Order: sequence, then structure tokens, then C-alpha cells
Amino acid sequence: MHFHRRNLVSILLSCLLCIFALKAQAGTLTYTGSSTVGKFMQDAQEAYTSSTFTIDTLPESSGGEICSYRGRCDLGGVARPVNERYLEKGVVATLIGYDAIAAIVNKNNLLNEMTSCHLSGIFSGDITNWAELGGSDRSIKVFIPKETSGTYKVFREAVLRHKDYGKQRRYPPILISFLR
Repeated sequence: MHFHRRNLVSILLSCLLCIFALKAQAGTLTYTGSSTVGKFMQDAQEAYTSSTFTIDTLPESSGGEICSYRGRCDLGGVARPVNERYLEKGVVATLIGYDAIAAIVNKNNLLNEMTSCHLSGIFSGDITNWAELGGSDRSIKVFIPKETSGTYKVFREAVLRHKDYGKQRRYPPILISFLR
């Protein structure tokens, strides 16, 4: 079973709806996994005020798989394909939506265009200054998600074409993940 990231945000809508229906009146719902799906869980918490939500996004997608397999959470969120070994052991994956990955350049940057080759060069560390792309003579600040994030893996596959990320790693503030 293989999914492409551009078509995948997470894997759990049917389970999510069933659990919400069962727990709509009261109780506790535990969620572990993807911070992308975790944002939706926070929104659901506002709608289901008589229930208590425990939301843990620290372990990202890998944690969602593990807690689902071990039965330690009601929902495990994954923002990438679920690892086959967990599916073979009975974890059920359900697509709940689609996600997009965006590269954002400050509006004051003089750059006229950005290609996927440029992005690959920037995130692999081969391109480190905007002047190399026709912009101003300034170093490029690269923000990438944590290694445990599904976005980290999918971006590496889709943009870097399986090359490694460069050594200039900066992790974005949580706000960057949830811009609406």
C-alpha cells in the first residue's frame, strides 16, 4: 500500500467519526501522533465540550502508529502512509484528507522564481545564499520539521528526491505548521 504525500494528510477519519459518536456525551479521548491531525483534534475538543481530550503531538506520526498498535491511545494520527508492519499487525488506516506542502519566501525577497531544483538545492545545503538564485546577497534560513514528522519524510522524497537534508537545520515554531 503506497500513498503520495500531496494526497495525504492523515489516516483516520472513519475511526475519528466513530469514536466521536461514541464519546460525544462524555468520557476521555486520547490522541497521539501527527501535529497536523492534532490541530483538528484541538478543534474537535471545542465542539465536544462534555468530553475530555488528551492530545500528544510530541512523537509525531511515528508515535501515532506505535500507540495505535500497542492500544495506548484511542486515535493515532499519521501524516504519511502507515508503515506496512503496523498494517500487517492489524492497525487500520483510513484517509481523512489531503495536505499540501508549501515553500514560502518573504515578500521582500527579490527572487523572481523558485523551482523544485532550487528547493532541492536549498534544503540539501547546496544553495545557501539567495544571490545564488538571483536574489539579494543574504544567507538562506532553512526551516524543516523534526525527523519524526511525516512532512520531513515526504518532503525528502518529493523535493530532495531522497537526498539528505543539509546540516543547516532549524525547526520551525509550531505556528508555522498550522498556518490557516
